[in-house]
Amino acid sequence: MSLACALALVAAIVSAPVAAPPSRAVIGAPDPGAAILHVRVADYRTAGSVIAPLAGVTLGLFVDEPSATIDSNSGFAVPDAAHPLFFTCVSDADGDCVFQVPIRAGSAVAGADQVAPFANNTDPSRGVPQGTRLYVASLAAPAGYFANPFWQTGPLSPSTADPLIELRHVWQSPPLVADRSYISGTDWITDPGLQTAPAHANPNYTRRIASSGVVVFSRANVALPDRCGLNIALVVDVSSSVNGSQGQLVTAMNQFVDALRGTPSQIALVTFGTDSPGNGFGSNTPLMSVATTAEARAFRNLYDDDAAPPGSNRDWNDPTFSWPTNYTNWDRGFAATAAMNGDAATGDTHLDMVVFLTDGNPTVYGANPLTGGTPTDRSSGYTRFRELSNGLASANLVKLQDTRVLAVGVGAGINSPQARDNLRTVSGEVRFDGANIGVADYLQTVNYAEAGAALRNLVLDACAPSLSVIKRIVPDGGTVADAYLPGEAWTFDATTPDPEVDIDGTPADTSHGSGGVSFPIAFDPAAPPGFTGQIRVEEGVGSLPQSAYTPLPAETACVERSTGVDVPVDVVPDPAEPDTAFSVQIGLQQMVTCTVFNQAPPTVQPASVAVHKLWRIVSAIGVEMAPDGRQPFGLSATAALTGPGTGQFTPEQWSVERTGYNANPAAPIASRTVSIDETTTIDPLLPLCELTEDPLIRAGAPDPDVGLDEYDPLDPTTAHPLSPGLNEWTILNEVTCTSQLTLRKDVTNGPLDTPEGEDLWGLVADSPFNDPPWNVGVSGTTGVTAEVIPGALYQLAETPDLSEHFTQHYLQHDIRTQPLLYPQSSGSWNCRPQSDPIGDPSVGAEGAVIVPLGQHYECTAQNTTALLTVAKTVLPSGDPLAFTFRAQFIPPPIIPDPLVHDFQAGAAQSLVPGQRYQLTELDSPGYELVSMTCESAGEPFDPADFTLLFGAEAHCAAVNRYGDWTASKSSDPPDGTEVAPGDTIEYEVIASQILTGGESDGVVVTEDLAGVLDDATLVAGSISASAGTAVVVGTSIVWTLDGLTSREVLRFRVTVDPGAWNATLDNVLLRNGGVACETVAAQLDPSDADCDETHHPTAAPPDLPATGSALSPLVPVIGLLMVLVGVAVVASVALIRRTRRG
Repeated sequence: MSLACALALVAAIVSAPVAAPPSRAVIGAPDPGAAILHVRVADYRTAGSVIAPLAGVTLGLFVDEPSATIDSNSGFAVPDAAHPLFFTCVSDADGDCVFQVPIRAGSAVAGADQVAPFANNTDPSRGVPQGTRLYVASLAAPAGYFANPFWQTGPLSPSTADPLIELRHVWQSPPLVADRSYISGTDWITDPGLQTAPAHANPNYTRRIASSGVVVFSRANVALPDRCGLNIALVVDVSSSVNGSQGQLVTAMNQFVDALRGTPSQIALVTFGTDSPGNGFGSNTPLMSVATTAEARAFRNLYDDDAAPPGSNRDWNDPTFSWPTNYTNWDRGFAATAAMNGDAATGDTHLDMVVFLTDGNPTVYGANPLTGGTPTDRSSGYTRFRELSNGLASANLVKLQDTRVLAVGVGAGINSPQARDNLRTVSGEVRFDGANIGVADYLQTVNYAEAGAALRNLVLDACAPSLSVIKRIVPDGGTVADAYLPGEAWTFDATTPDPEVDIDGTPADTSHGSGGVSFPIAFDPAAPPGFTGQIRVEEGVGSLPQSAYTPLPAETACVERSTGVDVPVDVVPDPAEPDTAFSVQIGLQQMVTCTVFNQAPPTVQPASVAVHKLWRIVSAIGVEMAPDGRQPFGLSATAALTGPGTGQFTPEQWSVERTGYNANPAAPIASRTVSIDETTTIDPLLPLCELTEDPLIRAGAPDPDVGLDEYDPLDPTTAHPLSPGLNEWTILNEVTCTSQLTLRKDVTNGPLDTPEGEDLWGLVADSPFNDPPWNVGVSGTTGVTAEVIPGALYQLAETPDLSEHFTQHYLQHDIRTQPLLYPQSSGSWNCRPQSDPIGDPSVGAEGAVIVPLGQHYECTAQNTTALLTVAKTVLPSGDPLAFTFRAQFIPPPIIPDPLVHDFQAGAAQSLVPGQRYQLTELDSPGYELVSMTCESAGEPFDPADFTLLFGAEAHCAAVNRYGDWTASKSSDPPDGTEVAPGDTIEYEVIASQILTGGESDGVVVTEDLAGVLDDATLVAGSISASAGTAVVVGTSIVWTLDGLTSREVLRFRVTVDPGAWNATLDNVLLRNGGVACETVAAQLDPSDADCDETHHPTAAPPDLPATGSALSPLVPVIGLLMVLVGVAVVASVALIRRTRRG
């Protein structure tokens, strides 16, 4: 593909609508006042990044880590008085385990039964305070599963500063907030993990407990078939740490192969390092027979071929072979083994056991885990919960296929007491004790020599005593050195004349894969030492095609192999059937192998068929040719062949030789020809991959340099003629794959939790670390989708629209490792395959994403605010909305350009989670703030200095009143009435309690009579008070009251002085505290607003008798002017007095 085409392809924006990832609605909303903790429970791998759910698992929540051991209770936790159980859940068919945790004030109260079967009780007081962090641990699982309470974690090269450490296999929740849901893989049980509280002392702790969001349980191991003659996969760790020990490794492998040699066994070789097969090693090899010495030698030549060219990866022990660089990927070792495992119902290609040989803990996971030579997941390259759980899921898949796993740890890197936790995880609960190899699930040895001896003993345990019979065919004109595996089954019958001997499973047919059969032998326990039993073997050749093959009794050879050395055993031909029957003697603990030969008739020209597979992968990064086993995960194909002897198609493994054909032109067509077909599957998890060419076929071994023009269309009806010997074909499929990425914004609460609000963030995926440099990214608002480079790393970031200030109040979920692995990222993202929203989360929590080939990923940035609401109560009555509150940040601010926020009572105010704030009420004249209390989920906090948790909702209650008492006054005659010298005015002052049931002390009311006593005189003895004391102080009467609960009255009188004409008596009431009566009156009776003063004008003096001459014409004018001046003066004085009183 040209650079221009690649640019056009990558830059194409996909406009078709896509489905959003599942929201918290899938789990359901929490009960009011509760928090949901969700855990996803899983079992076995179903695809590259998918692990099947597991139903029926009981999990528990604890305030403190519960106790558990790997040696009791199958690893499940046991609640006790020091570690009480608080809540439980049971996983459903989708693997979802959902806890409802009541959030309430006070100390934590357990809410679950403390003994099995565990269940939540109905105690209404159960719950935990907001901000509590709980541990989840496993309590029980369905039959056939066990728990892993501990895992050993650590770096590739442990040190004092960063050692290998055994950690409790539990997770601690985030601080819980009421009415919120915490989703597995998004909010906790994440990569990186959450820090414990207090912070853990172990280095790289959050890295060590990193998880892909699922809790995987181990399947119980499968029982080994009770027979001699097994199909075994030797799954071998070829990581860099093996370098220097490869000679010992080869010796151990040879010991195992030689132990199986001579039995009707097959062995497959699977290597794993960074991936499987290991980098720099040949393709994984399906089952090969090791029944004969030549066949065992052929298998050993896969890794110990002395005739290989110098430096070849087929001779691991060659000093010139440069041991390749590899990490350790348990996940892919098991997954690749499962991919080649045949159907248990057919038997010939089904694995009875996997011998998993490793010298260290897993340090990477998944297919193709490297980019540019380093882990794409930059927190990998380290033994974490994530590497272990992925390896466990693939090991569970192998067990699901009815295959036993024997985990063998060799060397210091896997030989510590804590490392057994990890070996147990992928195998079973039984540890090798030196004498139980037949039932042991895992073993640890200090070197490969011990491992080889243990594996040899495994074979002896299954095969001694036994008799194995191996059938081989000598071609016409050939010798036994040319013998080959028969294409059909041969029948053998084993009998004995000795009553001390019992033979099981006879007669029996040879297997297709090994051409052999084994007869288990049992001896009477009373048989004396040194006893040997006679075993008679007869082969059935009574019908075609076997009857056409000439027996070669002189070539029959038997050896005894229990000591590891082939010791010849005498073969005694049967007198009655010397060509087809013979007898041997077998001792109590001996394993004897006999090889029986027949010669093919001249009409048989032996031929065999092997079909290979090539994939041509077309993507934005070019064209890649991959043999089967190295193609992208999710692309698979199965071959089917006709023959020999039948026109029916039967499945065959790629690159496996099928024998038994006859290339003689006179042979039946079903024997001298072969038809070839295949079934190709693209996993639904690769929605962007499609077959762009019909299958193609060409004769010959696979050659990636051969052009498409040399291939022909595959036609399953074509009968391909065969030549003597091996006939090979290669089938090629072309698959075109693209990769897409969608970015989304999820605002979880508050005023911007709307479609319009979520559009206020710009989203971008950029790839500054990628090569080639022309790689483009994704940019836009929520829902933007674009094609991206498969396997490339993109950093993810969001940018808020600062024109809407409240976007800064929403903090992005952020659990990234510090210092940042991806410094251009903003917070943690939830990244999942669109076709599997619960699948692999990539590295989104670290702020990046790698989209695999053929997949469409969605990455969601989740932002949350905290909310504060103030409820207002006004006493005795009033409008709460008339009050305003202020949330003032307390430095230092955690967002740029913070604002002071004023908001009304009853409104939910968005605040920045984690920011310190002070809450105050703005001044409201005449109103007294009696109290302001605040709480979040029942826990009180100080409004003068508080911080809200991520997503918390806080509520404050403010009570305002006019005060608790007031005073008012009146007079007789009423205010404004004109009086004359000699008149009496009676004043009445009323002190009133405002609040129902209230009581006020220290009430002081002052009557300011300065404006009265300059024109009137206080009537002696007229002062009377219904309560308290009233005394004259200067020109004032001071009335003091204690315990004012209702209404009290003060009365007194004054007499207008003689000659007090044209005056005004101004009486003013003053309070020391309390509420102004005008305020009360304005609320209760606006018409009575002037209640704290009285004014009584006096009359003008009476007219004098008329005397003197007539008035000048100017006198009326001058008089009018004097009246106007007087009015102005009076008004000014009144204004001054009123201003002073106010």
